[in-house]
Amino acid sequence: AALLITDHALTEDVHESPGLQSPSHKISNLGGGLALSSASLGLYGLGKLTHQSRASTTGLLAGEAVLHSTIVAAGLKMAFNRERPNKFMGNGAFWGGGSSFPSGHTAATWSFATVVANQYRDKPIVGISAYGVASAVSFARVGGLNHHPSDVFVGAALGTLIGHFVLRHHG
Repeated sequence: AALLITDHALTEDVHESPGLQSPSHKISNLGGGLALSSASLGLYGLGKLTHQSRASTTGLLAGEAVLHSTIVAAGLKMAFNRERPNKFMGNGAFWGGGSSFPSGHTAATWSFATVVANQYRDKPIVGISAYGVASAVSFARVGGLNHHPSDVFVGAALGTLIGHFVLRHHG
């Protein structure tokens, strides 16, 4: 609720920092479908080639989590129809003709990170790296004027929950 109240002010601050937008667009690409699908497939393939079942299982579970979070985020985007912060003369209104809420890149990245971090709990650097990338993508979505802070927060929560759901479902 606090983020919804401060969304407009925070977005205005980003509008006033044009130097932030270019690097943000590059970083946010790490949370796209191609990058996360490639990472999931890479983990799976690496696991199969090296006969490491944990890596191949992680690749499959991460891919499933990314797919689920992408589908759920797309459905919520259609339901809430929120204006993006870069919309000309927009004010971030819900049901105003947009696809901002929640952040799909953020949801997908956090679902991927949750699976990877939990599968490699015994290697803290893996979890720190996975969540670090997810955080960078999240901030970049705001910095690139793709999303409001509340879109990203809800996307991160959604992705984390879906990641845990996939892990529990496959026990």
